[in-house]
Amino acid sequence: MKLAYTYTAPTKKDKEMNLTKEEKALARKLKEQYDMSWDKYQERFNGTRPLSIWPIDDTYPLRFQGEPKDLMWSILNISSKYLRPIDNNIRIEIGFKRKVDANELKKFEYLDGGLKDPIFQKDVIDKMLEICPDDFESIPVTLKNWNKKTEPFSIEGFYAINVLKVIKAIDENNTEIRWSDGCAMMQKYWFKDKPWQDGCDVILGPDAPKDTSQYPPKKLDKPCLIAIDALSGTIVWHPKLAKVIPAHPYLFFAHDIEVWKSLFTNV
Repeated sequence: MKLAYTYTAPTKKDKEMNLTKEEKALARKLKEQYDMSWDKYQERFNGTRPLSIWPIDDTYPLRFQGEPKDLMWSILNISSKYLRPIDNNIRIEIGFKRKVDANELKKFEYLDGGLKDPIFQKDVIDKMLEICPDDFESIPVTLKNWNKKTEPFSIEGFYAINVLKVIKAIDENNTEIRWSDGCAMMQKYWFKDKPWQDGCDVILGPDAPKDTSQYPPKKLDKPCLIAIDALSGTIVWHPKLAKVIPAHPYLFFAHDIEVWKSLFTNV
C-alpha cells in the first residue's frame, strides 16, 4: 500500500487546465481506475443526481486515518427512527495511532476521521453553510496524537457534519436488494435523478421491516442538498453542494456503481 501520493511534473494538458496539485493527483487516479478524463469527472457536478464520497482506490495512507475516541461517534447521531440536532456543547476527539506529523494533517481540507463522512476544515464548512444551512450542523473536532512514541499534538479547526435530512435516494425499481437481519444488502445500486424532496421518516436498519413500501417518500417542504439515504445509510450530496468541496488526492465523489468498484476491485 502506498503511503502518500507522489508528485509528478505537470503535463502540458495539466498546465493548460491549470489544475491544483490535489486535482492532478485525483485526475491521474480517475484515469487509472475508471479511464475517466478530468473534464468527464467535472460533468457529474452538474444536474441533480446524488453523489457520495468514497476512496478513489486503496492508497489512502493509514497514518491519515483517525479514530473517534467514543465509538458512538462513528455513526454520529443517527437514530433508527429520526435525526435531530446535537447538543451545542458536544465536541468530538479523533486520535491518530500511527506516526503522523501535525502539519501533514493541516494540509488537507478534509480527512477520513472514521465517521460517516470526512471531517472538514472550517473554510469548507463555511461554504457549505452558505448553501444549505438547514440541512446539516457542524460539530467541532479535536485531532490528537495517540502515538506515545511521537510528539503530542492537538489540532482544532476541523468539523464533523451531522446530517439532518433523510431521503429515499436509491432507485429501488432498478436495484437488486437482498435483506439480511432487516438490513438492505445492495450491489451495484443506482440513485434516482431528483430525490431531494423524497423525505423519509426512518433510516432503515436492523429493526426496520423488510417491506420498504411501508415507508413511502414524504415530500419535504423544500429540496435539500445533503441527506442520508434511508435504505443504505449513505450520505448523499447534491452536485451543487459537492461542487464547492475541494478536490482530494485520495477521495472522490462517486456515482452509483462506482461505489461498488471503490470497495471491491474485482467488479
